[in-house]
Amino acid sequence: MSLLMGSVGHVDISGHGQTDRESEMYAIEKTHWGLRLTFGGLMNQEEMSRWLEDTRKVLTNQEDEFYVFVDMRTLIPLDKDAQIPMQEGQKLCHQKGMIRSVVILSSPVTAAQFRRIGGETGIGKFERYIDASSMPDWEEAGLNWLFNEVDPDSIIRTTTAASD
Repeated sequence: MSLLMGSVGHVDISGHGQTDRESEMYAIEKTHWGLRLTFGGLMNQEEMSRWLEDTRKVLTNQEDEFYVFVDMRTLIPLDKDAQIPMQEGQKLCHQKGMIRSVVILSSPVTAAQFRRIGGETGIGKFERYIDASSMPDWEEAGLNWLFNEVDPDSIIRTTTAASD
């Protein structure tokens, strides 16, 4: 398992600097099943472009199909310029063999933004979005989507119907 992190003003993956954990904007963790991505704070185009380049490096020798788990609970919605590298990264993951992905969010604005981006990049049918504020077991639900294709939206509908 390897971990790459990017932070404003620091480059820890190239050995040129140290990581300041409080200023981390993204992390890429390569696991035996795929990628676990974390995004947080306000990410501009420069930071998103660094993430895209780091993702390219991680996926360089990717030959097997894989899953992507994305934690965006603390991400502030991206501006228009920062969305471009995100879209390229989504396309790259799909081209390299991503089977399914799940995105964990806490902001309705960020959720709407990423639903739109997923639709534009063609990964919307393979990606699910979970609102961590309304689903306490968001991590389990996300992993169930990735590994077992249990749609988290069906869990919400089933839970809601049972409580009526």
